[in-house]
Amino acid sequence: MTFFGRRPPERVDRSGIPAPENLYNFGYPDWIIEIIACQRVPFIVAELGRDADPFILHLYAALAEKERRLISERTKAALAAKKQRGEALGNPTNIARAGQAGRRIQMAEADRFAANLLPIIKSIQSAGPIGMVAIAKLLNERGVRTARDGQWHVSSVANLLARANNFAAR
Repeated sequence: MTFFGRRPPERVDRSGIPAPENLYNFGYPDWIIEIIACQRVPFIVAELGRDADPFILHLYAALAEKERRLISERTKAALAAKKQRGEALGNPTNIARAGQAGRRIQMAEADRFAANLLPIIKSIQSAGPIGMVAIAKLLNERGVRTARDGQWHVSSVANLLARANNFAAR
């Protein structure tokens, strides 16, 4: 299936329209905008508002496509020049050592987060016997976010308490 003599989008739904998540990134090629316009799918570009002219959308999409192509060409040229000079490309570090170093950093950060949050959980637990469901609910009500800026669940409270117990045992 081709669209206007061009290759089809990589992800389409059953009707041949680009998948909705593709629309959130305005940096898609001009032909996606063309497909959307021909299907008369209403959409709003937040930066341009509801009254964005389709011609302007085509221009922005074409400019974004050109910019991506230029970035690719510059990157390829820089890598070729570096290779021609005999410099090593890629990660010079042993991947196993790099992975271990990354894990150590992640564990240290998780320990620090648990240590900072433990006083809050202790204050919640000091009110009396309370389960992990209630702790998660109270943390969410207080606006305390997880390490990844999410909501608290029973499993995340259990993992934090286990980490705190391991941290205290060391």
